[in-house]
Amino acid sequence: MNKDNVDDRLRSFHKPEMDSEKKENIENYLKLKKLSRSPASIAMRFWAYIIDISILIGSGLIFDHIFTDNSIVDIHTSSALLPTYLMIVGNLYFAVLHTFWHGYTIGKRIVGIRVANMDKTKLKFFWMLLRSIILEIPFLMIISAYIASKREDIRGIHDLAVSTYVTNNTPEEDGLKNE
Repeated sequence: MNKDNVDDRLRSFHKPEMDSEKKENIENYLKLKKLSRSPASIAMRFWAYIIDISILIGSGLIFDHIFTDNSIVDIHTSSALLPTYLMIVGNLYFAVLHTFWHGYTIGKRIVGIRVANMDKTKLKFFWMLLRSIILEIPFLMIISAYIASKREDIRGIHDLAVSTYVTNNTPEEDGLKNE
């Protein structure tokens, strides 16, 4: 049985005499299913991540230079401040921008993708921070990328843990008001 037949069978249960809660549950399921059919590609996510990491490394090198008098171009003499900066500021960068910019970071905005909650509610800072921390752990990042490559909806551990997905949809297309 293919997926379209399942959707048609679900719609056939959508009868006028059905109670409103059941109708709403079926419609919500079908909407979420439709969204998960067109997730942002792994290539788009990769390029967005490269842009974001480049911004963080560039700002980190400037930060390191200001506070340690190291040469900006001599990355080999960089102090221990740089990795610490990248870890703390990187997690905050992703969490704050995702939360307050409707799932976008600078890189995601440039390539036209964003993070969204599965239930279409506004993203919460704590969950975006947790998502960022999960991606920061190299072992989990590799496993997450592998899992995402095997799933139809391209969701990795970080997305599954906090009920998010990466989409090409704008906030308005997802029914979020621009606040």
